[in-house]
Amino acid sequence: MAQFKSIRFIYNNVRFFEHGFYVCTVEEGNPTAIIGTQRSVGNTDGGFYYTELTNPSFTLQIVKLNEKGNVAPLTNYDMKFLRHNLLTSEPAPLISEDNTGLVYYGYFTNITLNNNKKQGYLQADFEMVVPYAHTSVRHYSVRNPNFSDKQIEILCEDEIGNYIPDIVIETLQNSDVVIENLTNGTSVILSGIPQGHKLHIYGEGLLQMIDETEPTRNLFGVSNKKFMELQYGRNVI
Repeated sequence: MAQFKSIRFIYNNVRFFEHGFYVCTVEEGNPTAIIGTQRSVGNTDGGFYYTELTNPSFTLQIVKLNEKGNVAPLTNYDMKFLRHNLLTSEPAPLISEDNTGLVYYGYFTNITLNNNKKQGYLQADFEMVVPYAHTSVRHYSVRNPNFSDKQIEILCEDEIGNYIPDIVIETLQNSDVVIENLTNGTSVILSGIPQGHKLHIYGEGLLQMIDETEPTRNLFGVSNKKFMELQYGRNVI
């Protein structure tokens, strides 16, 4: 499977190409790759249809190259290095240099060696822990001391479709807080927030609103009970 176009990859913040390891393609014909999400369609007894997302898996073929770009033998040290850095105890981000904005979270589950004349390649099976790849984490910091309307642009490349981001707010005076995505019309509105409060809106996976300055405060109760969403592509906030 040719999941990545680039031969350079990063897993768990280890840049494997800096150690001489690259992705190769050994398939004949047209290599395949997973695009977007994998899902199945089912139906209930009442005739309603539904979709179920499944966590994709794919295999990377990994080869060692020398300084001249030729295939190099895999030594015992190489095998120990690869086992130690690929078989992590926790899911970790996998990134290809052809698209560093897209992150696959998961585990390498199996590693097998095809060792032809000691110049073979590894097959490493990767299983994702979520049904889609994520945009790499980006932090946007906006300060608005004049309390005027202010716009920023955020690029979202998530394969999930609409995505709810984490938002942290610190108020400079007693005020209402409005954060609106002008691209898709979604917004979060918080009313009557006191000066000096730090608010944390947890997005995808949690969907909670917390006043960190006053944790017992019912922040959801003074909101519009909605969350701002990012759609695929450029979003004007």
